[in-house]
Amino acid sequence: MQLATTKVNRPLHEGNSIPFAVYTDIVWLVIPVFVVLVFSFNFHTLWLIYDLIALLLIVYFLGSRRSRISARQYGVFIVALGYFTFIVVREGHLLMGFLSIWDTFKHLVYVALFIGFMKFHTQQRIEGFSRYLHKICFIFFSIQIVAVIVQYATGVFYDDIAGTFGDGGSHAIAYISILFLVGLILHKSSSIVVVGAVVITLALNILSENSGYVLLMLAAFLGLILVHFSVRDLFKGRNFIFAAMTLIVLYWLSMMTMYSEHSLGEIVIARFIDIFGADADLDTQSVGRGVSLLLASDLGGWFGRGPGAYSIIYQSQGYDFETVYGLQIAISELTHLVSESGFVGYVLTVLVYITFISGLFNGGSYKFVGMTLFVVCTAYSKVLMNESQFFLFLLLMFYFAVLERKSSFYQTQKLKKISA
Repeated sequence: MQLATTKVNRPLHEGNSIPFAVYTDIVWLVIPVFVVLVFSFNFHTLWLIYDLIALLLIVYFLGSRRSRISARQYGVFIVALGYFTFIVVREGHLLMGFLSIWDTFKHLVYVALFIGFMKFHTQQRIEGFSRYLHKICFIFFSIQIVAVIVQYATGVFYDDIAGTFGDGGSHAIAYISILFLVGLILHKSSSIVVVGAVVITLALNILSENSGYVLLMLAAFLGLILVHFSVRDLFKGRNFIFAAMTLIVLYWLSMMTMYSEHSLGEIVIARFIDIFGADADLDTQSVGRGVSLLLASDLGGWFGRGPGAYSIIYQSQGYDFETVYGLQIAISELTHLVSESGFVGYVLTVLVYITFISGLFNGGSYKFVGMTLFVVCTAYSKVLMNESQFFLFLLLMFYFAVLERKSSFYQTQKLKKISA
């Protein structure tokens, strides 16, 4: 069946019915990917499906007559690819190096998929897909609630309390929590439902000792206030009451002590300050993000030790992996990229991704929020090393893009009615 190429500005149909053509677009390939990444547990070999579908999409894009990527996006990617290729050839570890390059940039294929979906389809199809995606996310998130509670009650080590994402995958709980919350806002759930969901997501991430979720959630909501809400709206009627309730609950939860003698609020603040105030003496400090960044900068410098040097890619250890074993050099994407490709490589990688992510949006404010959230995620988690984390982040960016389209679309429709 031929894919529809109707212009985006086609009027929205009456009612909530979704035409059959919505189900025939290639974007629906993300659903099996979503299922695999959420329910793979510790069987990460299943994540090869993510790579396989990425390769199939590349073939599809090459055979398509419609361009999803701009010349600027191509140019930035070619520059970064040239730099990484040079580093690989310089170090001489070709197989591991090129596997690392693929592992770092393969996610761009999925970004291009969503760019094309937003570019070539009607508002009705975009909103229809987002509604079904939200229903699926609701089911998946509900399963995480049950799984996390069971894991906590049975004494699972807190870093491994990650629902169905597998041992050490607790950061993915943060991403699916944010995705669920923004989905509620996108589909206009009531304020009391949103507040209840905030409390549930906070409790869920506390059980998995995922204290960074608070910073990630605040960053996402600040972004929503910047581009979608106005500060004035927060002080209107029930909104003010619900906002106050949320802050009170957040403060109460931040005062709790569960995993150490320090409160959760103190842990969040300490981890944030750690990035800027860490001591390089590894004997006197735990190896957190700050210490790891200092170590990464010492190992990588400006141009890095070489892509794949300290990584495990497709179950193969990097050629210098043993030298940093146990030091958490890959605690975040920032430390990982700096150690292997240097600060230059990190900047180029971030530049490539924010250039592609900005292609999802029309307005400058939405682009700024999307780019800022990506940079925050590189410092917070393994957003490019872990397929599930990046995929959930990309779905979050899709939700933001739909929010932007809905706002502009309905404003245009309102202006047309006024002018008529």
